[in-house]
Amino acid sequence: MYFHFALSNALIHFYEQIPIFNMVIKFLLFQISNKII
Repeated sequence: MYFHFALSNALIHFYEQIPIFNMVIKFLLFQISNKII
């Protein structure tokens, strides 16, 4: 669980450099997080 959280943060920080993927990635991570929890 902690690994997934760290990986998600890393992906978010990486994709924040690309405005187009910013909202998409965060939305997908939000949906995935809801399914896991």
